[in-house]
Amino acid sequence: VALSPGLQLCDFATASADDVVLVVEALVALLQRMRDTLRQPVQILAAYQAVPQEENEEFPEWGHELGQAADITVAGLPLLAVALCAEGLQAGGVGLCDDHVHIDTRTNRLCWDARGGSVCYVATFAQTPAGSQAPTGQLAVGLSAAGDGLDREEPAPLGSNW
Repeated sequence: VALSPGLQLCDFATASADDVVLVVEALVALLQRMRDTLRQPVQILAAYQAVPQEENEEFPEWGHELGQAADITVAGLPLLAVALCAEGLQAGGVGLCDDHVHIDTRTNRLCWDARGGSVCYVATFAQTPAGSQAPTGQLAVGLSAAGDGLDREEPAPLGSNW
């Protein structure tokens, strides 16, 4: 079933989903805008998951169980470029991870760098040099007190993001 010119319903199903796949229209629209902007297919690694990720205490509300989130990559593009695109297109949540970018449609904007096993909230990914893929969980520029050049901000309480 086609949801947009470049996305099918089956793209959002995961192994944990039975016969039901939830996906909100805003997520489909965001992913299609990313595809159009980047002029390349967006690979969805994980989207709807029927069972919440209970073991993840850092992000108890992660949007996948609501059909509001996807973990993505784009072949041939650095993950930072994918995160910058999502941020520029006003994704609600953008998480830069070791092997994917998490995007979601929460109402309160939140960006974070989760590379290297630690989570670091950031105001924007825009100050990061193109192609930077520092494996330490921090972005490789150096002006802030945290040593990574990103403007820090306190995240909104997680319960208010959706």
